[in-house]
Amino acid sequence: MTPTIVFDFDFDGTLALGDGPIAAFARAIAERTGDQAFTARAEAALAAFATGEAEYRDGYDAVTRVARAEGVSPEVIGAAYDASRALLGSPDAAVTAPDELAAFLARVGTHARLLLATNAPGDGVTAVLEEWGVAEAFDTLHFAVGKPDGLVPVVQDALARGPVLAVGDIV
Repeated sequence: MTPTIVFDFDFDGTLALGDGPIAAFARAIAERTGDQAFTARAEAALAAFATGEAEYRDGYDAVTRVARAEGVSPEVIGAAYDASRALLGSPDAAVTAPDELAAFLARVGTHARLLLATNAPGDGVTAVLEEWGVAEAFDTLHFAVGKPDGLVPVVQDALARGPVLAVGDIV
């Protein structure tokens, strides 16, 4: 039986570092609502989350909660999220790799199958992985999985092959 490691790749500190995509999400909401001051309010919520002064699930949750509290519709929030995800890896949604990521993945890849599962679209994530030189480290890439429910078949398939370690930031 082969062990599998499933990596959650949503630009929130699991495999990518930086708030670029979350800031892009806030800007996309501001653009769609015509409220340019929204970005500053969302950034204040992100800062409060980063310092432990506010309890959000993650940065996306912080931005989403600010938007909901201000009456932004779920449709606008969803469209803004999709628009921000299309920018992944671009200067408008920049992220960086953790130090030694390629070496780490190469090392653990000799002992386990490596899967990536993300809600993000494939184009942006693939470009980032290729830029970092780690795209080939993964045995399988899953995009737009609809987490958390979309992880169920990914993990079930992996469990059929052996033990699974899921690496992410949210249970």
